[in-house]
Amino acid sequence: MDRTAIERVYYGHRTGTKPPFAERLPPAAIEQMVRQDLHKEAVLQRVYRSTVKDAQVASEVARMEKSTRAPEVLKELKEALGNDRKRIGRSLAKPLLVERELRQAFADDQSLHQRQRERIQDLRNRLLKMKKEGESSSDISEAARKSGVGAFNEVTWTLPPASRQNSKTKPVKSTGGPYGLESSVKGAGAARGDARPTDPTEQGVEQIHLFGNLPSRMQAVLKAQLLKPGDVTGVIELPTEFLVCILKERTSEKIKVALLSAAKRDYEAWLREQPSQWLAQGRK
Repeated sequence: MDRTAIERVYYGHRTGTKPPFAERLPPAAIEQMVRQDLHKEAVLQRVYRSTVKDAQVASEVARMEKSTRAPEVLKELKEALGNDRKRIGRSLAKPLLVERELRQAFADDQSLHQRQRERIQDLRNRLLKMKKEGESSSDISEAARKSGVGAFNEVTWTLPPASRQNSKTKPVKSTGGPYGLESSVKGAGAARGDARPTDPTEQGVEQIHLFGNLPSRMQAVLKAQLLKPGDVTGVIELPTEFLVCILKERTSEKIKVALLSAAKRDYEAWLREQPSQWLAQGRK
């Protein structure tokens, strides 16, 4: 089975003490992986009326060959599949494409995330009312924190040249995420990326990132909408959540905001809810 061959290569590159391959990944486990891939393909077709075309698969194989950071692993994978481009495309590239397209379609499906969007939009309206009534940025931020709508954090983006980080804050090396928002912006007040803290224990701890790592359009949105303390952004949409930023401080060196994130529906939980009979049909 091609999936077994692929997993053997990946397993061979795992470091540390490990049990024999057959013990760690018995045939039943491999079969479950294949079933899951086929299930995703069937869900993509049934729910979103989308299929991955042969031309897309061929392009993905070419992309992998051109941009892989582990050419020796890719070489082993191709050899394990007999250097057969059809097998490589079907077993290696296509599952990646299906997963990517399904996750994107899920993230863009407003019918699934409407409740979360409405909750954070209602909160934003309340925060804007507070600002209009002359409430301070601290009071507005505190209202957001106590709202129960989502996770609350304080984030500082340093402007070039980067200012010296306060020793009392917890600096986070910025490589585009989690609050680097390595993404493009969808519309005037939206962005694509992932802003969720990778470590839940970091919630409530000020996080510091480089403003220059944000995509240019996202920088423009924040600069245009966050001018004075207490300003509130429009709802920013990311693949996994909706955000609202409240300006706490803006200087020539930094932009400090209170950030509230409302999680969208969970992709894995949603996928498990999809009818399993589509998997059976997808295998025919």
